[in-house]
Amino acid sequence: MNKPSKTAVLAAMLVATSFIAPAFTQTAGEAKKPKLLDKPLWVMFTHDLPGKRETVDPKIWAAHLASDVAQEKDGTRVMGGGVSDKDDKREFGMIVYRAKNYEEALKIANADPAVVAGERTVDVHKWQINEGRLNVTVNFSDASASFQ
Repeated sequence: MNKPSKTAVLAAMLVATSFIAPAFTQTAGEAKKPKLLDKPLWVMFTHDLPGKRETVDPKIWAAHLASDVAQEKDGTRVMGGGVSDKDDKREFGMIVYRAKNYEEALKIANADPAVVAGERTVDVHKWQINEGRLNVTVNFSDASASFQ
């Protein structure tokens, strides 16, 4: 396993706190009660057009992957990857984005080089995160990090 950089460790901490902080904000006089996170994100489901995955132009695929990494680096992309059935056959892709509204989310999704090239289609859905758990471990002594 590669040792993550100090920047990666800090980024993991910031991601975790960006999800957590809003849930614990209370105004003066408000009763102490659990709050749901109420964090809107956008989920894009990508669908390869029949036969396109096997014949995709390597330049388009490279541009697609570069776009994925750029979105990760600028904070737009939360996570993404392929979804498979019980036999490990790819069914579709799922990407979670941060966006202000549906229009911005759709613009991000439609800018994917694989979508622009007609290799795949995309469906956009709002996802309201209310509960769940993300475990982030940061070891300062060796600058390592992991999450579950």
